[in-house]
Amino acid sequence: MSEFEKGNVARARSYFVFACQNEPDDPVLLFNKGLCSYRLNDLNSTVRVMREILKIIPNNVYATVLMSICLEKQGDAAGAVEGFSVAVTHMEASLAERRNAKRAVNYEQRIATDERLVELTYEHRAVCNLNTGRYGAALVDYKKVGELNAEQLFNCAFCYFKLNQLKEAEDILKRALELDATLPDALHLLGVMRFRALDYGRSLEFLEPAVASEDVPAEYFFDYGVVLRETGKIHEAQRQFSKGRAVMEKDELKPATDDADDDSAPHFPMPSEGPYPLSPATMNMPSPATVARGMPYEFA
Repeated sequence: MSEFEKGNVARARSYFVFACQNEPDDPVLLFNKGLCSYRLNDLNSTVRVMREILKIIPNNVYATVLMSICLEKQGDAAGAVEGFSVAVTHMEASLAERRNAKRAVNYEQRIATDERLVELTYEHRAVCNLNTGRYGAALVDYKKVGELNAEQLFNCAFCYFKLNQLKEAEDILKRALELDATLPDALHLLGVMRFRALDYGRSLEFLEPAVASEDVPAEYFFDYGVVLRETGKIHEAQRQFSKGRAVMEKDELKPATDDADDDSAPHFPMPSEGPYPLSPATMNMPSPATVARGMPYEFA
């Protein structure tokens, strides 16, 4: 593993590939080969290797989790949810056994590590459930995570928003802003909610700082322009529409990247039902998966 630890991941993988040719059923060698592939963003190879391990050790949680993370990154949220569910079931059972066992060397440290791994798995499954429209299930998963950061609170608020539980959504968005007063996703969603309640003044108070952040989606400018237009500020509205179009054109010019390297935000449709939806051009908002990407499941 010395080459891997030095950062020479490609060279390390070549060594593990050679080693696996001599010992093709060694799960440790296979996992290290797959881990190198993961670090190189070779998700297909990682999934293939993790499946080889699971043929040898069906309940190996590390292989299951790493495979599920790859599936999540590849957009197979349903497959990832299934994998995370299997892994967390085995991890919780193992954790319970360890708690009941006699104290051993580094007992408390190992328990704390296991608990964090369980939380991280729930965290990933929450995002996958969210991406598949299972908002209630996502909320259940987030309740099993420890203290939530601002981005995770936004994810929870988004789930409540999609479930039309607007009071809960608004309360959680305010908690998110207490942790990060400039979080553009939270500001934008609050602005949208105030707009739908015909509270245009408050809507503008949230949308204006939302578009002040860097790298916000074009839809945020369009939404801000819609509210400005409704309040009679036509020239300023046109200026925001122009900014939104400029962002869209810039995004269209970006070179295509491999999915493994893609940190761009897929989009969820915003609910078009209700008496006061925004304009048809602005029925999108960024995926909570983008917000949650700051909490990766690390194998280092």
